[in-house]
Amino acid sequence: MRPEKCSFPVFAVAALCWLASIPLQAAGIELPPMSVRSKSGQFTTTGPAFSSKSLTAAPERDGLIRLHTPSLALLSEKVSSEIRELTGMDDTWRSRILLHIETRRRRGTDIVVIALRNLNDWIYKVEIPEYVEEEKLLKALVNVCLKEYANRRSAGEAAEIPLWLVEAFSTQLARKLNLGILLNPITPKETWDNQQPYQSRLVGDPLEKAREHLANYLPMRFEQFNLGYDVFLSKAEWEHVGHCSQLMLLRLLELPGGKPAMRGFLQELPNFLNWQLAFLKSYGAHFETPLDVEKWWSLQLVTFVEKDGRFRLTLLSAIQKLDQIVASPIQLEPQLPGGPPPPAYPLQVMLDLAEYPIQREAVGQILFHLNQLQQQAPEELSKLIQDYINTLGAYLVRRDEASASNLSKGVSRSQKDRMIIRDTLNELTILDIIRSDIKNTASTPGQPSRVENSNSTSGL
Repeated sequence: MRPEKCSFPVFAVAALCWLASIPLQAAGIELPPMSVRSKSGQFTTTGPAFSSKSLTAAPERDGLIRLHTPSLALLSEKVSSEIRELTGMDDTWRSRILLHIETRRRRGTDIVVIALRNLNDWIYKVEIPEYVEEEKLLKALVNVCLKEYANRRSAGEAAEIPLWLVEAFSTQLARKLNLGILLNPITPKETWDNQQPYQSRLVGDPLEKAREHLANYLPMRFEQFNLGYDVFLSKAEWEHVGHCSQLMLLRLLELPGGKPAMRGFLQELPNFLNWQLAFLKSYGAHFETPLDVEKWWSLQLVTFVEKDGRFRLTLLSAIQKLDQIVASPIQLEPQLPGGPPPPAYPLQVMLDLAEYPIQREAVGQILFHLNQLQQQAPEELSKLIQDYINTLGAYLVRRDEASASNLSKGVSRSQKDRMIIRDTLNELTILDIIRSDIKNTASTPGQPSRVENSNSTSGL
């Protein structure tokens, strides 16, 4: 049953509380926390009451914003509304979400989202420091709104929302919602008199920034969306994840039946430990295996980065992209927080020295980007790219077969493995010589010298 809506708007209540607090402030009496319910009644925000000092506080220099109780209630309602509009959810809700502004917590600390199970329902508590980053706040609100929807049919464990999905919705909403206005500490009277600034921003292409970014950086593969909440990434890498995830989300929603499938995906999450299984079950009409998703995703990237799908790179631009894919050193270990960058090795050295599971992951990424490049490369380079694809693909097939044979015999590395590696290295050496000759030809006078998107680097 849908709870009854609050009869008074959020800021009407806030205005009354502020007016009533003036005599107490003048007397020097500390005000108790105030509580504000959102328009739908789903969100209840508890935090510090208004004061003239807090309303005129200057912006913080460390990039943090100071939360105000009514503004947080309004933002929560807007986030929930935008998610419903994006996915086609109805406007009913089942579980209450309690947001508490913690004035005694250290500035900029992480936001805590807690899901509590009652006999027949869930209650969600979100503990937020008074001074917080806008991005962290938006992601926390997106996370709890998606959790509330995902757990509506769950009687067991709470669903864990995939990190890429939180990043996708957050990036999309950040483009549409004017967080600076929504969270700006203005007086209740100003808010009451003028609601217009709180409307969503009108934007043209919501993927404009993603298109500019992915034209210069190699995108994530579908397999790389399997990010854990303990992952450590730099700010630039988080932006990369956000752009790729936003594109993935919007393209999935555009599929026939995409919105119902996304809603089904969310509601299947409590039933699976691996989100990819829930994804394939919900999008079964389009994809049977992760490989099907990978192929579809690769095609989406090619048609997305270039507005004209018939566009092909110049020979010089394409050969430089090929260099980035097959000649750039490969990092075999993740960088630890605060530690030095791990060593990187050329492809041939990696095939000869690294353990096969590490090789398989690296070669899989190379094959993904080679397939993507081949669809944009000129005909004189397409054959060479296909030779790289055939060589590396055959290497994985042969090593998989040899690994299975070694496992049954109880040995770690056989003579057959060394033969496969030697043959592959010989083939790659020949292809590298051909690539070098084509590059020298493309760079000679009289050849096109314009480089398009040649500064591509790996995003992750």
